Amino acid sequence: MATEAHVAIAAILHNTVLERKPQNSKLIGLTADPNKAHRTGTVFAFRDKIRMSMACGVVLRSIESLDDNEDKFTHWTPNVFCYGKRTGGTVSGFTEGNLFAINTFVIDIDFPSSRARDSYARQHDITWDTIIDGNIFPTLILLTDKGYQVYYVLRKAAFVRRRDDRLRVVESAKIIAKNLKECLAQKLPQVDLGANDFGIARIPRNDNIVFFEPHLMHRFSDLKQWSIRYSKQKRATKGGSTPQLRLLAGGKQIDQAWFGQVLRCAKIHATGKGGGVGRHNAAFTLALACYQSGVEQEACDHMLDEWNTRLNHPQNPRDVAHAVRDAYSGRYQAASPVYIKYISYRWFDGRLTIPPTMWYKFAKSRDERKYSHAEEWADDTLTWLQAHLGPDGSKWTVRQLTVELGMSKAALDAAFKQLRAQNKITVATQRGCMGYTWIQTVANIYAQLVAKRNRSRETYGSGLAFADDWADELSDKQQPSMAQITQQIDLFFDSIDPPDTRRGAG
Repeated sequence: MATEAHVAIAAILHNTVLERKPQNSKLIGLTADPNKAHRTGTVFAFRDKIRMSMACGVVLRSIESLDDNEDKFTHWTPNVFCYGKRTGGTVSGFTEGNLFAINTFVIDIDFPSSRARDSYARQHDITWDTIIDGNIFPTLILLTDKGYQVYYVLRKAAFVRRRDDRLRVVESAKIIAKNLKECLAQKLPQVDLGANDFGIARIPRNDNIVFFEPHLMHRFSDLKQWSIRYSKQKRATKGGSTPQLRLLAGGKQIDQAWFGQVLRCAKIHATGKGGGVGRHNAAFTLALACYQSGVEQEACDHMLDEWNTRLNHPQNPRDVAHAVRDAYSGRYQAASPVYIKYISYRWFDGRLTIPPTMWYKFAKSRDERKYSHAEEWADDTLTWLQAHLGPDGSKWTVRQLTVELGMSKAALDAAFKQLRAQNKITVATQRGCMGYTWIQTVANIYAQLVAKRNRSRETYGSGLAFADDWADELSDKQQPSMAQITQQIDLFFDSIDPPDTRRGAG
């Protein structure tokens, strides 16, 4: 029977290493050699922290090799590298430029001492406290000498490809890792913000696993979108966000035909002095169109970086980044129809559809406006709920919520509607003179499922026995219907994993 450590290691590595040793394997041979099915990488492992500090380790290429040394290693590289070298007992090759695939984001939580960590554990639940922004759940938590290491494992490995001497996946992943650590540090100041994002970490062992749930994995694209939103919120909080434009007429420029035509054109190149508009002018014009349309600067940077890669004669990526930075400086409003006309005549024989002149004005900040947007009400509501909800959710009347949140009932309903559509909260309402609104976040339900798992040591999806136990623990006045409880559990699973055959009908 597979141990928990083996399952955790296999879940982290996915298919980025071999299943069995290339030579002298003890596993039963198969008709088709799985080692030749796809390209794989290597991991580095170390037997203790002293050897790790001196780079005295081993280079492994298969899960079988890790199984042979189960509970013998203390550290490893969960993110896989292209190759590794071992010379005289010293290993080399675990550098950022040698990354083969990114499997997980690891956050190191360090306390002053093991005693301080144990004191924290007696008063807090680490599985609860390591939920990031309410809906990014830890997959694996390991115990260390003075703290914890938390793994947020990707559902599929993000493979690294080098283009134009750049590792774009690594660049994006570093921004995600930085934002994950900064966001978690707001709750846990013990987070090590300076730890290497994709270096050496603790290896799962049968004696150091605090929590492991393979269902709680994340898509790289989802984390990337979250990172973009978090960066925007961070800039707004610091007052460093660029002024936003509100369009009065003409629509978004990225929806106009010329934008797609320029974005798909690969023949634009440098023209030299007096040669007309070239690739840098085109990049700046595209960036201004993105700014006018409300596209996030980070998303625009990625879009134009891909556009530059497709050019027959791409320019220096730094020049593209500078064009995006200038476009989002707040000194400009939108792509000029004059320059779009120049691009049309120079590269499209005048066939581009030139948009009419448009009028804009700067959008006011929230403190300058009389009314707030629905997204702002939803963010305020979720922030307040996360600060005031109990472990099993909480009950309030509508009047109490409107007073506490300082909003009208219509605004509260709109905020609840948006949060429920995003599967961030569940709401059960009891009507009558003794009525109430019972609210739980996904994190609340997650914590209850973790507690149930710790008691039963079974997977979350073992029928609906959990719902029966939960209903019995509530009084008659508090008890919601079984349909509501089942719906809440299903909402939780659907928010972390698309519906499939992971659970029976119960």
